[in-house]
Amino acid sequence: MVLAAFIVSIIALVLASLSIARRVWGKSDLIITFDLREVKGGRVMTCQLYNPLIIKGVKKKIGVSRMPIEDLVAHFSIAEYGSNKVIYPGKVPYIQRYDGVVNAQRISLPASIFPAHFSVVSVDYDTKTVKVFGEDDTDLSIGNYIVKVHAQFQENERSAERTLTVHKEYPYAYWRG
Repeated sequence: MVLAAFIVSIIALVLASLSIARRVWGKSDLIITFDLREVKGGRVMTCQLYNPLIIKGVKKKIGVSRMPIEDLVAHFSIAEYGSNKVIYPGKVPYIQRYDGVVNAQRISLPASIFPAHFSVVSVDYDTKTVKVFGEDDTDLSIGNYIVKVHAQFQENERSAERTLTVHKEYPYAYWRG
């Protein structure tokens, strides 16, 4: 009888430990990266948002899985490189999830190898213009800019920045660094 109670308490202790490990190691995380997408007649400079999967190690072996990010919102601004003079003061973009859901400024982001993304700048090869995405009156002239992205989810915040170079020759804009 004592041995059975001891075995049951060991099993309960192991299950409780696994539950705690899942809550501690399985917290949602956000990685912000920058990319570009070639489209017909131009390209779109994008920001990608990842909630990475747990794919290896002890965490994976004991069955820890990453929690989804609830209520993710992001905004970005564009400033001149060096002077930090703000060219575009900020925008809360519409984020497209990897499953194709679009036109939401606040999203839920499950753990995945595929990112959600939003567009920052569009390049039109025909007119050789670079504009803030969705803003027809905000052209970026030749030069270097800092794109700053700030994301908030649950009680967490993440920020990232990248240099954007705009020049007069094809491809007219690219990420540096």
